[in-house]
Amino acid sequence: PQKVEKMRSRLFFLLFLSLFYVPAGGNRRVRRVAPARRRDDDSGDGFNSDGRLPQVEYAEAAANRGQLCVAIAVEGGVCLAVEAEPLAKLRRPLRPTADDEYLRDLRSSALDKMIRISPSCVAVFAGMAPDARYLCFQAQEESAGFWQTFGVDMDAARLADRLAMTAASYDARYGGRGRPLGTALLLADAADLNELHGVLPSGVATRSRALAIGRGSEAVQRFLDSALEEMGVPTMEEAALICEQAFQKVQGAGGRRVATALQYFMIVSEANTEDAEEEGGSGFLHVGNVDTPLRILPWSGS
Repeated sequence: PQKVEKMRSRLFFLLFLSLFYVPAGGNRRVRRVAPARRRDDDSGDGFNSDGRLPQVEYAEAAANRGQLCVAIAVEGGVCLAVEAEPLAKLRRPLRPTADDEYLRDLRSSALDKMIRISPSCVAVFAGMAPDARYLCFQAQEESAGFWQTFGVDMDAARLADRLAMTAASYDARYGGRGRPLGTALLLADAADLNELHGVLPSGVATRSRALAIGRGSEAVQRFLDSALEEMGVPTMEEAALICEQAFQKVQGAGGRRVATALQYFMIVSEANTEDAEEEGGSGFLHVGNVDTPLRILPWSGS
């Protein structure tokens, strides 16, 4: 019994001394190994055990819940088809493109999806409207700064790359916003209407002569690629028919109960600078030496 008591007292004494023990390198914080993430742990901003970014996938899902928007380069411009829902009698569209003469009297929810970036560039979005407005505001600032420096509007290819970098810088650990943007953009530039540009929530910039964003965009994009693979530059009527066929393939997907239809627009470049400044200059971010202003026209098949 005496030996047991001695051992116990020595043990308590050593434990007491360990409370005041300082390592040779100083009182540094011990780096602990982080517990391994479970496969279904989506709470963080980093990669999970499968090498995926769950937050980015959630943002892509939010963009894919938006109204379908399809753009196809056609002869003389761009065919733009936007999925529009019926407007209530008391509701008015947000009208971000109200400075366009041909859209002032049009009542359609499709107008809510179009935002002017510059006199020669327009953006169409799918997904969360606040995120889209934030991204388009960044695009307007980039375009205005470029115009003030060089005297011309920024081309859509360079603008899409800048916006992709903005969309990718979401990680709060590196000064970002803390979450990805749940929106996708389509950009059309009057300087080159034969090529369309897209910005995805993952921070990827794409370019093609036919792009789709929003609900069922993956299936629509595959249909567009197969339909336009061996076709030359289509006419507006041919592009509208292709959009309608693609829309029928995804109609009813996602559990939509509201009847929707495609609203068609034709995006053209107007070479007359004076007319463009007189008609819509007051609503643009800047007005100046614009060689090819862009105009959005509603199209009904006639």
